[in-house]
Amino acid sequence: MPAQSERPPLERLLDLALYAPIGMYTALKEELPAFTKQGRQVVENRVMLARFIGQMAVQQGRREVDKRLAARRPPASSAVVDTVAHEATSAPTDVAAPVAPVATVAADEVPSADSLAISGYESLPAVNVVQRLATLTADEIEQIRRFEIANRGRRTILAKIDVLQGA
Repeated sequence: MPAQSERPPLERLLDLALYAPIGMYTALKEELPAFTKQGRQVVENRVMLARFIGQMAVQQGRREVDKRLAARRPPASSAVVDTVAHEATSAPTDVAAPVAPVATVAADEVPSADSLAISGYESLPAVNVVQRLATLTADEIEQIRRFEIANRGRRTILAKIDVLQGA
């Protein structure tokens, strides 16, 4: 077989213009499903990684905001801590949305976050706390109620506690 450069120009032109595209078409037709699967897998992996990083960033941001808000919040005193009754738009359907004004909580009656039955309580969003409340004892729920009144006053949590305590 003659070397490529020794072949007549017409045969080289036919190779490039006719045979090469036909060969690529048949190879692509056979390999396209494998290429598609590989491409889909690469994109899905990158999307999953981006979603994970995004969730981690949001969680870290929430923790940072909570820390900064806690630093600005005055220390709890024996004064009355009121929560205004509003409709909680993000409250689960089994929780009554309006919350009545909350009673007084003296500073010496407020438990520390470390003593609560739910570990990492201060960093949890309200929806996660609400899900865990039903598994706690009446005393543990009361501690969380006092802590929540004195600190963040989240209506969703307080409404669920009212439901559990039969208030």
